[in-house]
Amino acid sequence: MEVPERLSVCADSSVPAKFVARLRRAGVTVRTATEEGVRQEAATALSQWANT
Repeated sequence: MEVPERLSVCADSSVPAKFVARLRRAGVTVRTATEEGVRQEAATALSQWANT
C-alpha cells in the first residue's frame, strides 16, 4: 500500500481496530477517539476532536 507522506487519519469507534492496525503498519498516523479518551459519539464532538 502506497501512502502519501503526510497522511493522518482520525478514527472513531466505528472504524475496525484491524483497519487501524493495517493503516499504522503502512506508516499512516492514526488518532483514535478511544485511545484519546473521546467518549462522546455526537458528530459535533467528534468533529471538534478531529480538528484539534
